[in-house]
Amino acid sequence: MLHRRLWATRAATTLLLLGSLTFLSGCGSKDDGTTSSSSNTGTLRVINATTQRSAVGLLIDDVSRESAIERDATSATYRVTAGSHTIALANSSGSALASTTATIAAGSATTLVAWTGDNNVVKYLSLDDLEAVPASGRSKLQVFNAARDAGALDVHLTPASEALGDSPLLGNLAAGSGSSGYSSVNAGSHRLRLLKAGSVLASDVRLDTTVTLPDAGVAALVITPSTGGVLAHALLLQPATAVTALTNTQARVRILSALPTSLSVAGTVNGATLPLLGTSPGFGSYALVPAGSSTPQVTVNGGTLTGASWTAAPGSDTTLFVWGTAAAPQFATLSDDNRLPGSTSAARIRLLHGLGNLAQDLTLNIAGAAVTTASQGSMSPVTAVSAVTDTTLSVTSSSTAASVYELTGKTLDANGVYSVFLLGDSSLSSGNGLTTVVVKER
Repeated sequence: MLHRRLWATRAATTLLLLGSLTFLSGCGSKDDGTTSSSSNTGTLRVINATTQRSAVGLLIDDVSRESAIERDATSATYRVTAGSHTIALANSSGSALASTTATIAAGSATTLVAWTGDNNVVKYLSLDDLEAVPASGRSKLQVFNAARDAGALDVHLTPASEALGDSPLLGNLAAGSGSSGYSSVNAGSHRLRLLKAGSVLASDVRLDTTVTLPDAGVAALVITPSTGGVLAHALLLQPATAVTALTNTQARVRILSALPTSLSVAGTVNGATLPLLGTSPGFGSYALVPAGSSTPQVTVNGGTLTGASWTAAPGSDTTLFVWGTAAAPQFATLSDDNRLPGSTSAARIRLLHGLGNLAQDLTLNIAGAAVTTASQGSMSPVTAVSAVTDTTLSVTSSSTAASVYELTGKTLDANGVYSVFLLGDSSLSSGNGLTTVVVKER
């Protein structure tokens, strides 16, 4: 069997790394099968798997070829003359975002997958569309992890009814890396499961879907990030065909209660029961639920609260938040952005204001500098900050200079995601109607 590394090119093709972008490229026109001979041209297409923009344009030798390659979609295929040319992505106004000079070989056929790496740098994965096909009944598969937020993953490919085992097809596939060659597998329908590396727990499933691999064909599986950060999607790519998006059918949801009582709190979303909170104030772990529209419910000491109609977006993280008083509880759905910081030297942090006795806005401070603000019953935007050791976190009210909460000697790790929860009644003692905690989400 012929094996090639995912990022390898054929001997006659040069892969260039320049600044923030890597491209295999050429100049030319859309390939209609009639333009030029393959003896002095090759073909090129670009797939948009970036996270910064929903659509990007494509420039070849400073000439606009496309204005809006949608996310998870492919450009047209362009026949390009052999030699050196300038390739660039473009913004919505047609201006180049970044460019590189690359050389393409005659007779080549290349797919470039644009994806977002560390520090929000756009990178390119090069796939050879002329890879030799396997025998009938078999399929050749290569896998690349472009979901930096999901972290290292194990890739399990099994028959639909087979239980999850301890031996994945690929193990500990780090973000930004791929399989060292092609895996030879049976063609046809498979169950694809991505899990946190080293785990077989149901709670650590990042994607569970069905994938059909071509008979006597070649395919690439590109793992892509989700809006929540922890779960993942994937793209199935085959030479000269449209992209198949393997969108996650699940989301993650948890319960968080700020009621200053010892009452238990339960919840359901789309028929899925969330982990029970034995007491309040408190919060539970995330549970996987079916994505889609829902009318979430929470039960407080036997009484049911029904939230407004809401959609659990595929791959999203959400908190069902109960706050106020036991006599008049309030209920909200809060979107949780648990994606990693764009910079590998930064952390991300947010504040949840769940103090029922303080109607004023609360501000989270790090070493005395204001970072983000939350109104009562809501979560602040998640904010990127510099990673730091031995610092002081404090929360202040807009109506007084005194700190509502203070924690000294705190470390915020690089690539960490943190939530500061203030729950209950600030006039009560900690553990007896008041909970203040810094949670490391990632």
